[in-house]
Amino acid sequence: MRTVSGLVGLRFVSLCAHTVLVATALWAAVAFGWRCGDGALRRDCAEENLIACIPVPRTTENQTPTNEVVIPLALTLAALGVEWIGFITGMSVHSSSQSLLSIGCHSSAGITMAFYLFDYLACDAAWWLLGVCSVPPAVLEVVVVLSLLLNKRPY
Repeated sequence: MRTVSGLVGLRFVSLCAHTVLVATALWAAVAFGWRCGDGALRRDCAEENLIACIPVPRTTENQTPTNEVVIPLALTLAALGVEWIGFITGMSVHSSSQSLLSIGCHSSAGITMAFYLFDYLACDAAWWLLGVCSVPPAVLEVVVVLSLLLNKRPY
């Protein structure tokens, strides 16, 4: 395996950006609600942007769309935590395949999360971001760490 030193810094920056944006979105969803139509961030207009999360036959059971946003964001933070552990401990720092996948996924997720925070968050898109941009790097991180621990050689 060839070590590519430039990828380490770029991976760190993309992981930081994705983590900060997900934490900000999660904090905004839990503490404040989402942005109103006038751009203000107030709790009283959370329904305005989260109304897309409620299914069409609206009943009293499905009137809490905030949970539909909080769950994928919390799972995304858990997947990011797995990657941070492998990165900070140095087990996957110099794996070029892990670095390239992580940079690509987290950069695209960071850009998408920035659009979320400036515009609005659709519930389905949060699940897609979790499945496409957070789970594959976390799974490869676990594979790299396990192969390093079991075989004593990186993936």
